[in-house]
Amino acid sequence: MKWIVCLIGDEDDLYELSKSLNTEKLTIYKEGNQYYLKSSQIRPTDEYNEVCDKVDKLIELINGTTKLSLGTRNTVSLSDIYILKDDGGRNLFFSAHLSGSGGARGNYQIIRVDGTNEVCNHDNPADSVLSWIELSLKDELVNKIIKLISHDSDSWVGLYKIFEVIDKDAGIRSFASVSSENLKRFTQTANSYKAIGMEARHALDYEPPRKPMNITEARSLIYLVVREWLRLKEEN
Repeated sequence: MKWIVCLIGDEDDLYELSKSLNTEKLTIYKEGNQYYLKSSQIRPTDEYNEVCDKVDKLIELINGTTKLSLGTRNTVSLSDIYILKDDGGRNLFFSAHLSGSGGARGNYQIIRVDGTNEVCNHDNPADSVLSWIELSLKDELVNKIIKLISHDSDSWVGLYKIFEVIDKDAGIRSFASVSSENLKRFTQTANSYKAIGMEARHALDYEPPRKPMNITEARSLIYLVVREWLRLKEEN
């Protein structure tokens, strides 16, 4: 017998992930209209609660790294878990009864901090996902950052958490690829109630920058920071 884990999510994202995640440690594959997750961490002898815990942790890492790699705001989630018995029978443990969206696309766009678009049309834009997941399993701080991205990279508070963890670890202002002016705009905007109202980290009327950032620019900047930081981590 073996555990079968079914995934649901954006068809485009799952398609890209299936091209890049195809190792014994972690695989996403498609059969018929269904995507599945397979990992050497999930053993036939595992209890249901153990499988759920392992799947939840893997999906959290997949979502964080996928957002970072593909520039998507979608998430992958669990659809079904069941045991496939040796005689072909099934014991269903969990079913979310969800459906995905259709149509695989060939490229992705990342919006740079200056507002221009970077089109990622190389063969496998999700290739970084596996290496980042493997790094996160060895490095506790990388694991934390990937989880923070997975949990919330759509708000000023969420993005600032990512910023401050990396800044404490590596000193972001030393990153050659990151503009000090944009970092200043980010922190001033994030902290200013005058600039972004209820989304700000503080309720006090800190003076906003002359040109406040919007949330899309902020996300682009922080993703750039994270990618540079991960590159440094991989080199060390």
